[in-house]
Amino acid sequence: MKEEFSKKPGLSVIWYVQKCGIEKIRERRRNEELAPRYRVHVNPEVCEDCGDCGVEAKCSSVWKVDTEFGPKVRIHQFSCIQDMACTKGDCPSYVKVYTRSGIPFKTPGLGKLQKPVSDLPKPFRRAATGKVYEVFSVGIGGWGLMTAYEILARAATREGRNIVKEDDTGLSQKGGEVRNNLKIAYPGQDLREGFKIEAGGADLYICSDLIGAVNPENLNAASPDKTRAIINTAKVPTMPMIVGKTEYPSVESLRGIIDSFTDADRNIYVNATDIVESLFMDHKPTNLFLLGIAFQSIENFPVDDPESIEEGIRKNNVQVEINLLAFRFGRLYAIDPERVFSLAFSKPQTLEERIRGFKRNLPFWQRVHFETLARKFPFESEFRSKFAREVYELFRFQNGNYAQQFVDFAEEIYRFDSACFPDRNLSFTRSVADHLYQLMTYKDEYRVADLLTRPEELERIFCMYAPGEIERIRFQLRPPIFEQIPLLRDWSYIRKRFEEDGKWEFPPWSLKLLRYFKFLRGTKLDVFHLFSDLRKHERKAIGLYRRRMLSLIPLLNEKNYHTACEAAAYPAKASGYELVKEIHTEQAESMWREKYQIMLQTFSAAPLKSTEAWTEKRTAEAFHTPG
Repeated sequence: MKEEFSKKPGLSVIWYVQKCGIEKIRERRRNEELAPRYRVHVNPEVCEDCGDCGVEAKCSSVWKVDTEFGPKVRIHQFSCIQDMACTKGDCPSYVKVYTRSGIPFKTPGLGKLQKPVSDLPKPFRRAATGKVYEVFSVGIGGWGLMTAYEILARAATREGRNIVKEDDTGLSQKGGEVRNNLKIAYPGQDLREGFKIEAGGADLYICSDLIGAVNPENLNAASPDKTRAIINTAKVPTMPMIVGKTEYPSVESLRGIIDSFTDADRNIYVNATDIVESLFMDHKPTNLFLLGIAFQSIENFPVDDPESIEEGIRKNNVQVEINLLAFRFGRLYAIDPERVFSLAFSKPQTLEERIRGFKRNLPFWQRVHFETLARKFPFESEFRSKFAREVYELFRFQNGNYAQQFVDFAEEIYRFDSACFPDRNLSFTRSVADHLYQLMTYKDEYRVADLLTRPEELERIFCMYAPGEIERIRFQLRPPIFEQIPLLRDWSYIRKRFEEDGKWEFPPWSLKLLRYFKFLRGTKLDVFHLFSDLRKHERKAIGLYRRRMLSLIPLLNEKNYHTACEAAAYPAKASGYELVKEIHTEQAESMWREKYQIMLQTFSAAPLKSTEAWTEKRTAEAFHTPG
């Protein structure tokens, strides 16, 4: 439509009429009969973080989650409007859950959460030295920012303070930026102030959106001399990030920006959204959790009695018990952060616990072999755990011999890296191991079937729902073989589904059956391999990668070591499925050529003696790709 009207002379106005996503969610909370009886989830093990879902949906509920294998997509269930737009395309990672009711998720066990916050000490307050306390807050549309600071304003007036307040909602709808300016007079002080906080005037800079917190327009209210910041570090993506035009900046760099505009020594950073979602199965209490931190930790906070804020929550009369607990848990976080973490999250597994778990999931005749390979190298603790996972996945992908070939090649690189660059923390070895693993566990039909139907992945979904809510689970797939076999692709029904970007729903039993046929992978009986050029390319890419990594070794020196690590990571660019993967593979090849040219240009005519000695002992032939 935009293209059509852009060709017309003069000014054109396109009036797009659709109900706001926030309003849809509110209506469904009030009347669950309006909500669809299904939900969609992303299996993070199948997700390639290729960005296709963001491009298809352009939806602010397409979030990212950090995993040991990099960022993966997750659907933020508490803000999702269930239009299924993200499931279009070739990605097979979507799991559709049919439910009995429109609000199927577990309700938090509020009773057991009452005890830890039942007897919190009142915060220390020192005498106010100024006339007005100014609070500048930034958040996201639909997250309850305006409600939280309306509650704070009511609490201040309950204690006899005068206030002025301005809400700036801008054009925010679902996921847009909102701001609040709140000025609170100390007792006995008149308040004859303008609504907006002037440059450098904020005493408290409190933000539930990290990206909004670094907006220069917002930071203008802060001052290093007086402003204390309390920031939610949850990674809530903007639309350019969702559609793949840019990546989320590092949290450390964003913190650095905020610290340069505020009193860095007194700032508090916390992933409040993860905490409240874990405790209360909802993201909306985020702002009240942050308000609780501010109330308990700031000595000149302009409200003295916690009951004043809690009375405001009761009068608001929306999810009263959850919001009261969110405020109290924020106070507890200011007193004892570790206790809040222990209540919200389970303790991470140790390396030994993880290896024992992997062994239990393998046949008994593979367990000793697996443990030997998993403990092969003295990596630092975090990467040892990841390497053990990689070895385990290669056993699951094919067999022990396949995993052995991975470890053998990693050992070649490890010997060189540790001998020639002992002070580099094995960065080159780790990069090669990670990306060789990625290539060797390419996601063909057998691999996807295994990942989708693993009990631990299904349990991760089940545990979100109330008992008895799930009626059935279906996997949203569009098998490329339907389009590759001549007799099938000419069938009008199949052709129409592909043209409409449609998918088929497969029951779990069908994929559980398919995964047992992995022994056919790469043989003449592997129909998925025979009819797919992409599958053939994926298998050839393994041997090609090995040869390329061995070709880097004679070129390595101290100056280009970092470039070599980047060159080894080129397979990470080749993410996605089918057409998306073909496009990204071209980008990966371009990256390899660029980095390899830099390696050639920075190669010293007099290489390290240790490198020269090592390469004399080693031929430049790669291992054969396993059949």
